[in-house]
Amino acid sequence: MPLSNDPDVGILISSFLDRFPDSIKHRLKVILKALDRLGENTEANIYEIADISLKEIIIPVLSGL
Repeated sequence: MPLSNDPDVGILISSFLDRFPDSIKHRLKVILKALDRLGENTEANIYEIADISLKEIIIPVLSGL
């Protein structure tokens, strides 16, 4: 995600995300934005990403989106 400010990388990320339906694309964007906000506390980062992944991907998938 730190490379997303590079125009070439941003295009690749957008191209990758465009392959998914809008509902999934939105969830992936939420996770990518969260990755961009992570700090230097590794433990807190792990919990943050695990929590967002649980809310955005795991629970919706298990409940049928």
